[in-house]
Amino acid sequence: MNRFLSFSVLILLTVFSSNAFAQFGDPPKKLEKNTGYVGLLFSYSQNTKENTKNLLENVKFDKTSSTSVNTGGGYFFKENFAVGMGITYDSKLSDTESINTFGPNTISDSEVFSWFFNPFIRNYFPIGQRNQFYIFTQTGLQYGFGNGNETAETGSAIEEYDIKEKTYGIAFTPGMIFLVKQGFAFELNVGVVGIERTEKKKVSTDPDILPELQSSTKANLNINLLQLNLGLAYYF
Repeated sequence: MNRFLSFSVLILLTVFSSNAFAQFGDPPKKLEKNTGYVGLLFSYSQNTKENTKNLLENVKFDKTSSTSVNTGGGYFFKENFAVGMGITYDSKLSDTESINTFGPNTISDSEVFSWFFNPFIRNYFPIGQRNQFYIFTQTGLQYGFGNGNETAETGSAIEEYDIKEKTYGIAFTPGMIFLVKQGFAFELNVGVVGIERTEKKKVSTDPDILPELQSSTKANLNINLLQLNLGLAYYF
């Protein structure tokens, strides 16, 4: 239901914006060969769980938030087709209380700051006759690395870890742009679908504790309409 409402709002904003931008006069030129663009986008998400019990986890409380800033651009090798590169800075903060079968619960806090590099190709599809509103599909590779720390407290015992992460993946990102005037545009994309592999290494500050290695592969086949990336772009 939430996704349906979000999609409905998105369609209404599209129609409203398309009509509103018409007052600016003649639309910008087409996305032609040998032109380019640069952009800056922002994204924020937060996920909270309480009293979650299943095979993989048993937590009393978990709150995770993520903030990202993406910059990049592309070059049009032919009309409505661009090749480009994106760079993303991402911060993830987590606060968790895990339930232990015996003894006190474990309270942990972690923060990881990452950089991602994303070479991609992007296809644009104009909607209407004014060349002002486009939807696009973007397909690209993703490589990222991050560093952070974690503190876990169980009763009077406190453990501290240094965290290093590496991420590899293939991402498919649908989105849309509204070209306003003189090449400026509002841009929005609605999440990422694809395949992602993450390798994580946790090293305790206690030399007697061996490093902890984790790896996971995730196939995400859903478009998350509740996690929007919003920003501005300039086409020249």
